[in-house]
Amino acid sequence: MREGRHFKTVEAKKHTLTEMIDRYLRDVLPTKSPSAQVNQRKHLTWWRAHIGVISLAEVTPAVIVEYRGALAQDHAPATVVRYLAALSHAFTVVVKEWGWVDDSPLQRVTDVAILCRTHGDTDTTYLKRGVG
Repeated sequence: MREGRHFKTVEAKKHTLTEMIDRYLRDVLPTKSPSAQVNQRKHLTWWRAHIGVISLAEVTPAVIVEYRGALAQDHAPATVVRYLAALSHAFTVVVKEWGWVDDSPLQRVTDVAILCRTHGDTDTTYLKRGVG
């Protein structure tokens, strides 16, 4: 059992978020509807541009929360949830089918606390996530 965990840790260190997203875009995204492809490609490309260089082992809930906050500066809460959902599904595929990581860091980001702008004031909205 320990060997399997070590192997996945090694695998997670060997692969970057960019590798994960590129493979997902190539292998998984084409199976989705055309409109889903457009939206998810946009969402995953954003993640790749911002944190693509880090290894999967370095993608932690804290990193996700940090960039979720950056997204919330320019996007509505529902849009931020869609960006998170796209990344969450990619991690689900990585865990269940590719075996690169043991679990998704998004599973530990249970409540999405999004700071949103409302007429110049900062307002906190909590949305329950059911993705992954």
